[in-house]
Amino acid sequence: MQFLNFKDGQFIDFLGYKRLAAIISGILILAGVASIVAHNGLKYGIDFRGGTNVQIQFSTPPNLDQLRNFFAQNGMKNVVLQTFGDLADHEILLGLPINSPLGTGENLTSELRKILEPRHPKLEIRRIETIGPKVGDELKISAVKAILIALGLVLLYITIRFQWRQGVSAIVALLHDVIVVVGMFSILDKEFSLTVVAALLTVVGYSLNDTIVVFDRIRENQGKYRKKSFEETIN
Repeated sequence: MQFLNFKDGQFIDFLGYKRLAAIISGILILAGVASIVAHNGLKYGIDFRGGTNVQIQFSTPPNLDQLRNFFAQNGMKNVVLQTFGDLADHEILLGLPINSPLGTGENLTSELRKILEPRHPKLEIRRIETIGPKVGDELKISAVKAILIALGLVLLYITIRFQWRQGVSAIVALLHDVIVVVGMFSILDKEFSLTVVAALLTVVGYSLNDTIVVFDRIRENQGKYRKKSFEETIN
């Protein structure tokens, strides 16, 4: 049986690897789901769980590991630290959980200065942003709705352009990609934020584009090679 020809005499039986691909996909999905269950859900960012983001600028490049240890020594192990903006600006984004012992507003600014200024006397607190738990829950619902609406529109579009069976298979493929990505975030213990939701929608877009190209080529080849089996046409 001959399949797609890359070079003279060289053929690749893509469907010959379907079982291996299914096993790898199954392992990734099961590992991701098991990790999410073991961690009692995803590691949500402040966007979803609520809390306070503080943008701080230092006069010298900050060491995030040292800052994490420093906050832990002061009884705050659940803070989230990450670089922010251009590295040359020496800025970080500090994420504090709801009911942080540092308080909010002016009290938060004062307490942060007491903690950090002995080691970083020229720091500047540039922005404080607080998100309540209710807003975080609303953002979770909105994120899920955005993904479901995108999948629904994909199903409708492919059903109109091709067939409903291809629409369903496209949705299964998109769900596979989304579940694997979300599962990897849980396995690697990475924070799940609104930025990640935007990335997931991007994954859906690229995956959909690939799916449409493949379906279009299969439909074209079905009309061109009527005597070939469906498996040969796909390859």
